[in-house]
Amino acid sequence: LLPQPCVLVSLAPVDARTLSAAEAQRRYRLTVREWEVASCIARGMRNDDIARALTIRPATARRHTEKVLAKLGVASRAAVASRLAEAG
Repeated sequence: LLPQPCVLVSLAPVDARTLSAAEAQRRYRLTVREWEVASCIARGMRNDDIARALTIRPATARRHTEKVLAKLGVASRAAVASRLAEAG
């Protein structure tokens, strides 16, 4: 018999983790509120959703979002989740 082609797959856990609140606050100099907003952004929430969830005005959510993007050094909301989920 001829050997059949096969594919060998090895699964190993990736050593990636989401930064804890304390780590993110320390590393990026986020306030507690900015961390809360960053977490919401990372979950895909829009400013109106963030404002409702945190009981703040939409304009305040927008200002916090702008500060979070600047402090994380990213240009888009989509990049926030990537920045918070870094290799451990």
